Amino acid sequence: MHRRYDGRALQAPLHRVWQLRPYAYRALDRPPLRGPLARAATWAARRESGADVEIAYRDGLWAYRSGGTWIPGERRFVYRHGRDILGWPGFDRALAEDMWLHVYRPEPGDVIVDVGAGIGGEAQVFSEEVGPGGRVLSIEASPSTYERLRARVRWNRLDNVTPVQCAIVDRAQPVYIEDRPEVYERNTVSLERRERDLATPVEGVSLDELCAREGIERIDFLKMNIEGAERLAIQGMTHIIGRTGAVCVACHDFADEERRTKQPVTAFLEAAGFDVVTRDDDPRPFVRDHVHAIRR
Repeated sequence: MHRRYDGRALQAPLHRVWQLRPYAYRALDRPPLRGPLARAATWAARRESGADVEIAYRDGLWAYRSGGTWIPGERRFVYRHGRDILGWPGFDRALAEDMWLHVYRPEPGDVIVDVGAGIGGEAQVFSEEVGPGGRVLSIEASPSTYERLRARVRWNRLDNVTPVQCAIVDRAQPVYIEDRPEVYERNTVSLERRERDLATPVEGVSLDELCAREGIERIDFLKMNIEGAERLAIQGMTHIIGRTGAVCVACHDFADEERRTKQPVTAFLEAAGFDVVTRDDDPRPFVRDHVHAIRR
């Protein structure tokens, strides 16, 4: 008598083996074994995507390549699926166009200032659009995030991008920042130090001061995404705002009361001679809180 094979009997042990992957990654993520780990991960990612993707260890960071674009990852190994890697450059472009370029379209030769650049997704899109005759000033306060931004600029040879590590506030002063690599898009700054979260000191400078330092006399597009610090930033850009053509500020009124800045940002831009546009009908609350402005 033949017993009927039941594949479900293997599911529990296979699931337990699958859950051991993070421990295996940690064991392999060390200098003698990173090369083999990178090659195995690349093989798996290419098999999944059927495309020219790559996972490598570069300059102290894990990196992911889709075609000709390198994207910086974390210091520790995290496996990214091949289809995800393949889609990242297109996702960055779609996100930039959806979130930031509602009233402004980059042109060759434009000057863009990207305040709160993160790991450089928008900066790379801006770089490609303004071309070799243009310039992108990419500003990021978080030390760990800035490391990834600088790596992205270097790896992709974005010669028209200048990365700067500082926090844009109202005047030159030390500030403190959360520095959480795993949630870099939500790191915030404060004028006061707190041991548990806001403990990392960074340079604080006004946008007027930084533009003078970097030799920027005009801005065609100013993008700002700094988690509520725009309340301080607008107080330190009274000169350069008069030489700015278009603006988009990500306010965060939807997040919490402490970061409600939409009203003062709107009032500042209107007083500076801009027509303000908001997307109040968009179902996404964070999109409704973006303040777009074009000079009258």
